[in-house]
Amino acid sequence: MCRGFGMGFGFGGGAGLPWMLGMGISRVLVAALVIFLIYKLIKGLNNTSRDSDRALEILNERYVNGEIDDEEYEKMKKRIR
Repeated sequence: MCRGFGMGFGFGGGAGLPWMLGMGISRVLVAALVIFLIYKLIKGLNNTSRDSDRALEILNERYVNGEIDDEEYEKMKKRIR
């Protein structure tokens, strides 16, 4: 007496539940991985901006303190940006 799918125990004769749970867990893990990678990408882009801002601050301090001249300041400023 077969009714529906499998041997009367639902999908796959009772073996379907662990398979479905495994697929659900793997989907959650893949989604978490995608979110993590997007987070790292965005964080990396923001750090680049902060690093160049900090480098420009240091350059400005060196210029104000007289450690570098006008020509060197302009050349280094172009490199940072």
